[in-house]
Amino acid sequence: MSHVTLEGVAKSFGSLQVIPPLDLRIDKGEFVVLVGPSGCGKTTTLRMIAGLEQGSSGRITIAGRDVTDVRPGLRNCAMVFQNYALYPHMSTYDNIAYG
Repeated sequence: MSHVTLEGVAKSFGSLQVIPPLDLRIDKGEFVVLVGPSGCGKTTTLRMIAGLEQGSSGRITIAGRDVTDVRPGLRNCAMVFQNYALYPHMSTYDNIAYG
């Protein structure tokens, strides 16, 4: 069973579709990298997985649990932002665990 699964997850802002339906399966322990140019939807996809952004359609599961409509704090996952939201005096673990 996949640990994180996106099934037909899409995102639109009004009439502008920024992420067409996306299917993605990530197994437990697997290392996955999202690569692409600025504005291609990498951060929006991660924000939808973390629950910080609501998808327009589709389903997200984490560890077999449907979290599509679950609040971010109840998803048992975390996201570390690229800039400005990290505490430089804390370790990576402490920054993630802080919330």
